[in-house]
Amino acid sequence: MAEITKTETTKINQVILDSDPQGTLEQLRLVGMNPGAYGSCAPKRDQYSLPAEERVKGCGEFHHCTLEKIKGISGPINLPYRLYKKGGKVREGWGPCFAVMRMLGQYNKNPDYVMELLPLNAKVGVPGSKPVKRADGTEIWEDFIEDQAVPPFPKIGERGHLLMEKQADKVRQEILARRNQSFIEQSMGITPEDVEKAQNPESSRTGKTG
Repeated sequence: MAEITKTETTKINQVILDSDPQGTLEQLRLVGMNPGAYGSCAPKRDQYSLPAEERVKGCGEFHHCTLEKIKGISGPINLPYRLYKKGGKVREGWGPCFAVMRMLGQYNKNPDYVMELLPLNAKVGVPGSKPVKRADGTEIWEDFIEDQAVPPFPKIGERGHLLMEKQADKVRQEILARRNQSFIEQSMGITPEDVEKAQNPESSRTGKTG
């Protein structure tokens, strides 16, 4: 098995909130996800004055998003970026466009930083660390820079928590079906004698029927 580094673990375990965009508004509706409950690449329309079926959780960064040619049409996507800090320090990374746009807004307010968006096919140097055994048998974590190709943004249903929700709902439905079937089988087995015993418990104990 390949060694798992901290950067790979982070890459595998991307966490997304229900309120974060999962796909376009059209994609959500196509798979039956409620746009009022899940985020999408669309403007927010979540006012309580609107009927529930018309509400759209949307994206909190939609109006600040600079991806003018794709927003609302092809988003969200994963974006690579480079961050320059005053004094020459450079950091690279990637993330969902809504998170990168959030960072961009924050860093643009700080004169000590400049943030640059990179081409989608750019590789970025992401800091990581891995365990290294020393001569005495003990382990230390060694830092390194790992070149990463930016993966595509997961399609709806490919993210971990959505898969687990889907699986959990499937299991729940199976249990309910078995429970209902068991209830039907038990109820269909009730006889007139059972009813008599239930209604006249004293008679069933003494053997009397009338």
